[in-house]
Amino acid sequence: MYFTKFIRFFYIALAGLIVVSLASCHAGVTEQSASGYGYGTLLSYNLARSYSTDDVVNQANLSICQSLESTSSECLTNLANLKSDFNFQVSQIKENNLNISNISAYNLEYISQGLTTDGHLNYVPTTMSGTIFVPQTKHLTDIKGIILYYHPAMYNANEFSSTSNIEDATAANFAGLYASQGYIVIMSDLPGYGADGSNMRPFIYPKVMALAGINMLKAANSMFKLIGFDNLPKQPIIINGFSGGGMIAQWASYLLQNNSSYLTDTNAYLSQTILMSGAYDLSGIQFEMESANVTSFNESSNTFKVNSGATAAVIKPGMIAFAEFSFINYNPRYKCEDILAHDFCNFTFGESQLNVSNVFMNKGFSTSVINQIFYAAAENVPAINPYSIVNNGIGTLTQSNVLPEFTQALKSANLTSWTTTTPLTYIYLTRDSVLTPYNSINNYNNLRATSDPKLIDAIEIQNDHYYTKLQNILGTIDHTNYMQYIATISVLRK
Repeated sequence: MYFTKFIRFFYIALAGLIVVSLASCHAGVTEQSASGYGYGTLLSYNLARSYSTDDVVNQANLSICQSLESTSSECLTNLANLKSDFNFQVSQIKENNLNISNISAYNLEYISQGLTTDGHLNYVPTTMSGTIFVPQTKHLTDIKGIILYYHPAMYNANEFSSTSNIEDATAANFAGLYASQGYIVIMSDLPGYGADGSNMRPFIYPKVMALAGINMLKAANSMFKLIGFDNLPKQPIIINGFSGGGMIAQWASYLLQNNSSYLTDTNAYLSQTILMSGAYDLSGIQFEMESANVTSFNESSNTFKVNSGATAAVIKPGMIAFAEFSFINYNPRYKCEDILAHDFCNFTFGESQLNVSNVFMNKGFSTSVINQIFYAAAENVPAINPYSIVNNGIGTLTQSNVLPEFTQALKSANLTSWTTTTPLTYIYLTRDSVLTPYNSINNYNNLRATSDPKLIDAIEIQNDHYYTKLQNILGTIDHTNYMQYIATISVLRK
């Protein structure tokens, strides 16, 4: 049996080598002509780590308490509100009828679409990586489904990789939570991350990012057959994503619902989509929020429902720079100064001369550091009223006439009104300093108008129900928080 499995894997790996060879000879092929190269081909896999459900419980307690003391009244309030809002208790992680005690994390590499950098945006076969979290159940029929998860648009290429996925407890935390409830979790590192980390992140091209997850479903199906899951029943897919990954997840749902061939060789079918605080309208409501000076804490005048104007001010420069970075590197006929102010494209930070591209391609800079770098750069852009906490509209950082091609690229990334034929839930915060909740609210309203309203649901998480501790200042949760994953669990239990 083991020899047979080795032979099967040898041929799969050999097919992958052929794909890579073909890719080097056909770097500019279109999607249609590249389809024969084996998107979804599994190249390699390995069992990277095993987690116990005790590990998941410990991480859940840490995440729910958001750096607060476990015995503090604020932490106890978080626990109480999770029970009230979502009927969730940490004890439920272990106390279920599945008897799951361990979760296996597999790292794998496979073939998916990358984008050419010649300005034509053709697809090119590319080696990508990801991680699969598999609950160890007594019976394969105990598996409840596959959660296809899309991670947020982190700025550092290493912040989602096969290494960080299993070494960083925070990255694996929500995956362990899902797996402990009987779900296989498939998490692609996505283009520009992990095995593809030497390339630029195509953030404003969500379709190619969505395809990376879809193709990983096919690679996962090949892996399942090699690890003894030959008789795994056909699985329901739950598409899930957070922040920038929420935007990508919605595109994945749209693609699967409009082209059933994407599910060929996956042994799965689309069941539902659960989206968390996504960027669904980059050129519309989100760009308006970034262009505005959001400083008000008065609910009646807080037009974009930000949680903290100061946090929004720190985040905005990095966000517009990341969008520009994504566009310029795939459209080399344009330069940074076609979109951003010259002094925001090239600047001094400490003793270093930096520009937008080398900041994002420096794997030594974390997302938080990059946000600090660009906020400092923004403050030094010459203007009559310079960028600051109290003047945080990005107009001082961009050219007065935004490049039409850049605007069009942002519009093409939008997916704000479409028709879903399977259940879809938007999860979002009452107030969000990074992505205005109107991304979710507007889409919820639009889809109820274009789809069967019974299929569309929304969960608004009240910031004031959950406390956190940031820089020793007690406050409520903001954009990044664990509560949205628990909300996802509550949807799955319905």
